[in-house]
Formats: sequence, structure tokens, C-alpha cells
Amino acid sequence: DSSRDGIELALGWQMTPSWRLDSALTLARYEFDEYDTQDGNYGGNRIPGLPEQTWVNQLTWQGFDERFATLETQYIGDMVADDANDVAIDDYWLVNLRAGDGWHLGGDTLLKGYVGVRNLFDREHFANVRLNGSYGRYYEPAPGRTVYAGMEVAF
Repeated sequence: DSSRDGIELALGWQMTPSWRLDSALTLARYEFDEYDTQDGNYGGNRIPGLPEQTWVNQLTWQGFDERFATLETQYIGDMVADDANDVAIDDYWLVNLRAGDGWHLGGDTLLKGYVGVRNLFDREHFANVRLNGSYGRYYEPAPGRTVYAGMEVAF
């Protein structure tokens, strides 16, 4: 048996016609109520692989027509990687940035282009945590700073 209790809060504020701030916070408690195995009794332990705090913030500037820029911060709280709660995973912050523009091509056709940077400050963190990993193989490192771009056509 397990318990998953928490609260999620979100707030959006259109500060001016061009500037918007959005924030979402999750505070939770994920734990085993009863969990007894041949390896031990894990009742009362945290459920592995789930951060109990996350916080995402976005500051967006929306310019003329389709032009925009967004600065985003993400906080991922600490977690554990095993049922015994012996392997701890540290919390971390990431900062992302993206910007784009759009061009009307006639009629209802719109061409949008964007570019972004994930993990702007090249923060080391784990993309995936293997729960109860064998031989200490719990961690899968995430990519460092990543640049991406794209185009979209809307009719």
C-alpha cells in the first residue's frame, strides 16, 4: 500500500500587454504505507524516483505579431533511488531560454520559427533514475547544454 498526498498551485499574471509570469508549484508526500519483502520492511519509506517538490516558472515577453522570448526555471526536488531509501538523488535547478518569431505568408498561412537552449548553465543532473538498480547502476546522466530550433507552418 502507498500514500500519495499533496497540493499543486499555479499562478499566471499578465503584468503588461507584453509581459506574462507563470508559476506552478507541487508539494507532495509519496510513501509506502505497508511494504514488506524478504529484503526488508519498507513501510513509511519514500517511494523512489519521485521528487516531492517541483517548481516551474516562466517569464514571457510577447512582442508584435508572433515574436516572443521565454525564460524558464525548473526546480526538481531531491528523491531516493531505492525502496530502502539508502540512495539519495540531489535536487537541482535548470534554466531554459527560447525565442521565436512568425511571418504571415498570405491568407491564414503562418510560418513560425524558434530557437532555444535547454540547461542554459550546463548543470549536471540525471535524466533518469533506475529504481532499485543492480550493482549501483542507478543514474543516467542528462545531456548538458542543448540548442534546438524548429519551424512550423499553420494554415
